[in-house]
Amino acid sequence: MNIEKNSFSISWDDSIACWYDIISEDNEKLAVKRREDGPVGLGLGDVTNLLKSAKTVVYTVDEEIKGLIGTWYYDETKNGKSIKFQVDGICYCKYYQNYGSGTFSNLNGWVTRKGVWHYSKENKLLSITMDSEISYYYDISDLSSTTVTLKLPSDSPAGTSIVYSANPLYK
Repeated sequence: MNIEKNSFSISWDDSIACWYDIISEDNEKLAVKRREDGPVGLGLGDVTNLLKSAKTVVYTVDEEIKGLIGTWYYDETKNGKSIKFQVDGICYCKYYQNYGSGTFSNLNGWVTRKGVWHYSKENKLLSITMDSEISYYYDISDLSSTTVTLKLPSDSPAGTSIVYSANPLYK
């Protein structure tokens, strides 16, 4: 919580921080708004109201991106490298790590890396932050029930993420 008590950050053990502004407060809840101008960690997902007392947490996904949930493959045969998006804002990228036959050949094999994702309804971009990476934003306007392309905007940071592919992903 900042000194003015009008914003706070939240992070989990496996995610970078995410900042929120407190919009309003009453006896039952705090209305909060996620900041898009700072780190894009998992945060509270799409939660906009924090109840002062709750027994359960229910995750929801906007209708326009509901098809994103599930496993997407980088090859049309649906084998090999994949990324799985979960309702709770967690994603997993599975890929083959190949260091060749030299000194590090004992590190060859399938690897699964954990990350977090968030869809901004305001700018229509999907942010993905994999462990040990910065956040990358993707345009997923071509999302269908069977394909999606993670298109990097022109103002994207230099470098690429382990999840990036210029080609479509397949479900």
